[in-house]
Amino acid sequence: MCRNIEVRIANQLENHFVGENDVLALLSAGQNDMLTGKRYSEINLKRLEKEVKKNKFVNSVQISHDYAGNMLVEVSQAKPVARVLRSKGRDSYLGSMGEILPVSPRYTARVLLLEGAGARRLTTVSLKEDEQGGKIFDLVNFINDDPFWQKMIVHLYIDEYGDIVMYPQMGKQIIDFGKPDDIELKFSKLSTFYKQIVPAKGWNYYSKVILKYNNQIICE
Repeated sequence: MCRNIEVRIANQLENHFVGENDVLALLSAGQNDMLTGKRYSEINLKRLEKEVKKNKFVNSVQISHDYAGNMLVEVSQAKPVARVLRSKGRDSYLGSMGEILPVSPRYTARVLLLEGAGARRLTTVSLKEDEQGGKIFDLVNFINDDPFWQKMIVHLYIDEYGDIVMYPQMGKQIIDFGKPDDIELKFSKLSTFYKQIVPAKGWNYYSKVILKYNNQIICE
């Protein structure tokens, strides 16, 4: 008999999109009544998992029970890696698996901001199948995986052709990145700019840094 329901939500300290009450509400809706007090022979655990998965911020769920009658609900949340901004309509998130997630009135994730026609296009294609979308997604992950760039680069403008302009946290200059190709090489050049050029000229001496040409950094 189900005597108690224990909900465990992974990475809850990082994201607050899904709470215990959300999971419990979905579980009850799946059975149309309370689960506690029912025999497990009368409970379809797989169907309950499908009910919990209806929440778009649930990445995976596994439901089991122990010999004491406790139902164990283990939930992994989806993790947003970027937010796509829209001038008209609602914003949306890109998840770490390439999925599209809605914004939540409960919690706002501090993630990289994406704007422009090329950014909005990401929400209409499969990032695993679309070459341009996949490259932009690789760029987003590259920035997020590096502690320095994650703090420094806060906003990307992506035009309809896939050309990218970056806006840093510090300094007034914009960064003309070009297409999302040769990512490591371009960031190596950008690192040279911050390590060698900025100390010599100051943070606000240049208004623009161009990385899209081979073997050179152009500063205006």
